Amino acid sequence: MKSIGEHLKTAREEKGFSFDQVVHDTNISREYIHALEEDNFDFFPAEAYLIGFLRNYSEYLGLDPSKMVGIYKNFKISEEPVPMDLLLGKKQTSPEKKVRKDELEVSGKSFSPWLIPALVAIVLIVVLSIVFLPSVIKRDRGGDPDIELVEKNNPEPEDQGPKEFFLTEETLDITVSDGDQIKVSTGSKLVSFSVRISENEKFLLYRDMDNLQKEIALKKDVEQGILIEENRGVYFYIKDVAGSSVTLIAQKVMIDNAEMVDEITTESGESDVAEEVETSAERIVEKSVISLEDYPQAYTVDVFFRGDGLLRHKNDDQPAIEKFYQAGERLKIDVNRTVTLWASNAGIVELKISGKEISIGENGQVVVRSVKWIKNNETGKYELIITPVN
Repeated sequence: MKSIGEHLKTAREEKGFSFDQVVHDTNISREYIHALEEDNFDFFPAEAYLIGFLRNYSEYLGLDPSKMVGIYKNFKISEEPVPMDLLLGKKQTSPEKKVRKDELEVSGKSFSPWLIPALVAIVLIVVLSIVFLPSVIKRDRGGDPDIELVEKNNPEPEDQGPKEFFLTEETLDITVSDGDQIKVSTGSKLVSFSVRISENEKFLLYRDMDNLQKEIALKKDVEQGILIEENRGVYFYIKDVAGSSVTLIAQKVMIDNAEMVDEITTESGESDVAEEVETSAERIVEKSVISLEDYPQAYTVDVFFRGDGLLRHKNDDQPAIEKFYQAGERLKIDVNRTVTLWASNAGIVELKISGKEISIGENGQVVVRSVKWIKNNETGKYELIITPVN
């Protein structure tokens, strides 16, 4: 019998869908697609996420979502242990029948008239001892029974231990403590960043592409890009450091060696990335600032076509997608950092980026535009800009 992963993988390959196409069409991140096809159900942060993604992916591939969820539930049931009594074939004695038998045996005996009052007296003595004896002992020891009662009714919260955070296509804005882990999947491997916080130092511990152990200092306003696979990386921005916790931003990015390299944070806490971005910003002759933020955030590009034309777009580290659109069609692009747009007729394209309407050219004009975050060193803010690409 085929597993869930085999059903999904076979259906995808029969339709000739690549991972990039599946991710683009379903908006399910690459690592979750891999996890479903590899039956790696423990990778999902909660079962509700797993079932939701399984339904969506199954429907996208033309499979029956209810049937696929049923296969998953049967799989979970098969993993539950069978009671030992059932395995050994033992019959369980009915408690009700056993009590009945005991009652009959007891009822068949004769009791002395004084036995029942004596039993009642013994029970009362035991109950009074349980109720009043602890209070007397506490008073003798100088304790307050009322305080003890409050403490029992309001126990201190148990330490839940280290937490795991999974970085997908969404930006993480989290507060971490010692022992917590931030896990990032590249599709081919899982990279873990371990939080280490003590009185003397605070840092993230991880292994680079050469399997060498590295550290990232957790200091306020430090930002750093970490290369984890070819041009794929993780961007960290430390928002705040307070006592035994650190608040940070984590985001998947496409890392260009000209803009961001592993181990680039300077001693002053400022990143060389900012200098590179500042330099590139000075070279921009014509740019339009769309929004201003304290740190880069994900954004949405909405495209409306007033006429027929060809549009090509490259979103972050995803392959470029090119399509001929007809008048009246719409396109929505969710972006983490950078998107590049090629239009065969700029006059028919209406852009709305993060709710702001943008004009990119005239009728018949062929244009290339890049939308990206840059840092303004004068203000310390990040600007989301749209600029021509030569």
